[in-house]
Amino acid sequence: MIHLFFETTHVPLQGGGDSLAVIRLKGLVSFLKQDGKWSKLHAAIIDTGAHTSVLPEKIWKVAERKVILDYELRGINPRPECAILAQLAEITCTLYDSSGNHSDDLLMPSLLAQSNKVPLILGFAGLLSKFEVRFNYQAESAYLLPTSIGLHEIA
Repeated sequence: MIHLFFETTHVPLQGGGDSLAVIRLKGLVSFLKQDGKWSKLHAAIIDTGAHTSVLPEKIWKVAERKVILDYELRGINPRPECAILAQLAEITCTLYDSSGNHSDDLLMPSLLAQSNKVPLILGFAGLLSKFEVRFNYQAESAYLLPTSIGLHEIA
């Protein structure tokens, strides 16, 4: 089991004292670098609605990667001026939690954004397709259970 965590921020609504709670499910991830060492741990958004992971440039620039093709990353706004240039590539990462548990190495297809204005997002391809995701915000409980890969737990 790899524990995840919630990040909650409150965004003020225009015109008054109300705010909108923005809740994100997050986990810790390290990427294999070009020099064969592992990167520091990064907090990543675990996005069950993302088909592919997205990495900002500052993270993937030093990561070992195999580029597959050029790509245009688009969000909910399909206008061409809102697109971000990216490359679809394979990267290797490992998930961790604050207790020292970690996954086996994961080879994940990822979109490498040509920008640092995107968050680090972990999506389905190569990651969530291998884990069962369980979370309960009210109970402050969130974790990944492996379905087809090994997991190393600290005894």
